Amino acid sequence: MFEQYLGYLRGIGLGTMGRSYTDGRDAIGIVVERLPRTFELMGIAFLAMLALGIRPAPWRP
Repeated sequence: MFEQYLGYLRGIGLGTMGRSYTDGRDAIGIVVERLPRTFELMGIAFLAMLALGIRPAPWRP
């Protein structure tokens, strides 16, 4: 089990994440393919956080 973990760490260090169980493609390719949508969702969530989380301060003369 320790050898398997070391192999996993070596693969992460080299940038290989293995193969997908569902379709056999490289996992890193799937991650890179889905990054644009991930960033889009992050942007929408950030804008929603700004819109809903920041209230104007009450005005005091």
